[in-house]
Amino acid sequence: KIDPLQLYNDGYTNVILQDDQFEGEHSTLPFNLFINHPVKNEPVIKPEEPANLIIKKDNRVKYVVVNGFVIDVSNTDSWSGNSIVYRCK
Repeated sequence: KIDPLQLYNDGYTNVILQDDQFEGEHSTLPFNLFINHPVKNEPVIKPEEPANLIIKKDNRVKYVVVNGFVIDVSNTDSWSGNSIVYRCK
């Protein structure tokens, strides 16, 4: 079981899964999935690329953007977006 709020507080919007059985290009989970794939840390924002970031106020997470969808952490049940599933090739 993964707690998205704890991930956000720790500074993460991505999770690595060691699972070859996961299907699909997108997920309804509120974080991106990397299947058997190392995460590359690219802190550069680029046009036409998925937006993933954490917005803080007074050192507390207020909003998270995953794949361009905004999540208000005070109401995490409001997530209605999709996240990206990346696969190692």
